[in-house]
Amino acid sequence: MKEFFRFVAEIDEVVKQQNWSLVKNVNKGYVSFKAGFFNRFGIYWTGSKTFAVFAKISEAEVKALDSATARYESQWKQAIYVQTS
Repeated sequence: MKEFFRFVAEIDEVVKQQNWSLVKNVNKGYVSFKAGFFNRFGIYWTGSKTFAVFAKISEAEVKALDSATARYESQWKQAIYVQTS
C-alpha cells in the first residue's frame, strides 16, 4: 500500500511540474487524474500487491509505443501498464 501512494505522489508531482490542468481524484481502489469530468490517466489496484497505470489513449497509440508491458482494454478505451509492488 505504501508503494501505491508513493507512486501516486510521484505522478502528482510530475503533473504539477508540467503544469497540466488535471485534478487528482482519490476513489476506493484507484486514483485518477481528471480533466473536467473525464479521467485522463490513473492508478488502480489489480490485486493485493499489484497495481497498474491506465491511460486513456487509442489502441493505435498503444501499438505505436511497442511496449510488451501494455495491453489495451477496448471496453474502457484505455491502455494498461501493470506494476508489481
